[in-house]
Amino acid sequence: MGIHSIQSILLILSMKNNFQWTPQQHELLPQIFLHATLVNYCFLEFHHSIFGRRVDRENTSLGLLYDIGMVLLLQFFPDRFHQVHEYQQQHSGKSFYECEIELGYQGTTHAELGAYLLQWWNFSDKIVELALFHHEPDQMRRENQHLAKTLQSAERFAEYLLQKYPDTDLDPDRLRHPNISTDNLKDLASEVYRKIQQQTEHSLTAGSQDRSDTPSTE
Repeated sequence: MGIHSIQSILLILSMKNNFQWTPQQHELLPQIFLHATLVNYCFLEFHHSIFGRRVDRENTSLGLLYDIGMVLLLQFFPDRFHQVHEYQQQHSGKSFYECEIELGYQGTTHAELGAYLLQWWNFSDKIVELALFHHEPDQMRRENQHLAKTLQSAERFAEYLLQKYPDTDLDPDRLRHPNISTDNLKDLASEVYRKIQQQTEHSLTAGSQDRSDTPSTE
């Protein structure tokens, strides 16, 4: 495991363990982490299929880190997070970022928050830039745009599967990519579903354990 992966894990764990979370925040946090895990997995596979090589070790955690601002927003600005989340549910098809902009948070979205934190943690300029512009890849330096666009494709694919799960009747148009075969995308979708199922079962088991450990008030 590379130093960047270790640094990424330490950052995420420190955020999870050092903050006081409300029950509602605890409910949303696993969803954010699952989303990041699936996007990172899809990003690595997309990159390998498109470019014929694995990503550099420095970039193996991009999918885990690019959206870290969502965790910051949930922790420090929970009212805003829930406002945007509810607005997104009312406007199907819009991304969380688009909803932030429409609600007047341009310049202080989860993208800016995440980039600030990653810079403070001394991550590379490339990773900071990706967090800042992951919704606007054309704003990045040209040499990094391929990473942002690959990540964006991976995110759309992972989010579609998250929305469809456990329905396996996938839209054929979602299984088309100019540089990835349909068979590879089907295999990737099956693996993503397996990961979602594992995480769901783990969350249910952990929830049951938490309830059993809670002392009775009777």
